Amino acid sequence: EPISSRGFEYKKDEEDWLDAEDIIATGISTITATTPVLDNEQRYSVRAYAETAQGRAYGNVEEFEITSSLNALDVDDIEISLHPNPATSTTTISIKGIDGKAIISIIDIQGRVITSINRSSNASEIKHIFNLRDLSKGVYHIRVSTDNVVRIEKLIVK
Repeated sequence: EPISSRGFEYKKDEEDWLDAEDIIATGISTITATTPVLDNEQRYSVRAYAETAQGRAYGNVEEFEITSSLNALDVDDIEISLHPNPATSTTTISIKGIDGKAIISIIDIQGRVITSINRSSNASEIKHIFNLRDLSKGVYHIRVSTDNVVRIEKLIVK
């Protein structure tokens, strides 16, 4: 039976699965997703799901605990800009205040990764021009991932 969507649900240990948060995933054989910021010193449960015409099927429940927080990092020093935005044929991403490597992805509104590139900073900056000619008009997200932080910016293609 075809899978219409896939993802993960997570909840704090003291919560019921009815209160679980959904995270849309990408991929086919290996699925991945990015969570929002989770609470420090908190135990969570997570399970994968696949949705078909018959409903939702769940995988095993796994438990984990957050033992340190990314909130302690100074992520405000990273500046991301897209120009132009809204864009038609190309957009330039500029990431300032970044040291090391970053993965930059364009993600559609359904959470599918359209393209992904790896870049290293030069003098604490990364610049890249994305060709948008093959993208349909609509809203996309640019995800910038480093070892320490994940940031998302909205991109509108006209």
